[in-house]
Amino acid sequence: GQIPVYVEQRHEKEIKDYIISGKYDLVVDGTVSDYKSTSVWSYIFDSNALKYTQQASIYKWLAPDRSTDNAVHIQYIFTDWSAAQAARDPSYPQTRVITKEYPIWSLEQTEHFISEKLNLLTNYLDTPQEGLPECNKEELWESDTVYKYYKNPAKMSRATKNYDSLDEANLRLANDGGVGTVATVRGEVKACRYCEVSEICTQAQNLIQQGRLVL
Repeated sequence: GQIPVYVEQRHEKEIKDYIISGKYDLVVDGTVSDYKSTSVWSYIFDSNALKYTQQASIYKWLAPDRSTDNAVHIQYIFTDWSAAQAARDPSYPQTRVITKEYPIWSLEQTEHFISEKLNLLTNYLDTPQEGLPECNKEELWESDTVYKYYKNPAKMSRATKNYDSLDEANLRLANDGGVGTVATVRGEVKACRYCEVSEICTQAQNLIQQGRLVL
């Protein structure tokens, strides 16, 4: 009749000459819970869903005798929650703390994921920075590119309409007789602000020069 509870236990496992280590926040009766202090928008857009699954899957791979459930409970603690916004908008989180469940991979899928990451690490271990693969859109937390159509080029303070594709914006331009203009606004990058090597990363410096990253 007892319920096993494990708090902040660290586990290690060796694979491919590397040691993988991780420390979960809480495991109650086989279910991992992880606490995340984050913004409301990361919850609304579910931007870290895959990362939460990956993290919890590694916890289970490290300690399958402790983590036996096939789901993780993410305990969201919102740092920018607004009671006034919650009262106005029913789709907005109604409380400052919310629990959401995410799936956990099988042990085989998790080990394959870890192995692939370690293969990349080994292959690029001694590679100069200019030879390293750049972070992709998801890894950069990059917002979508917007194509802003201005019917009157003399008034550029506010776009007539924003489009998700250049073809749609150009079609509107053609339908209006070609008198307007289309401006491309590249997506903003946010992940570099939390990266420990952004100050020496050439990709981050290029993004700053493009006006897409502000550190």
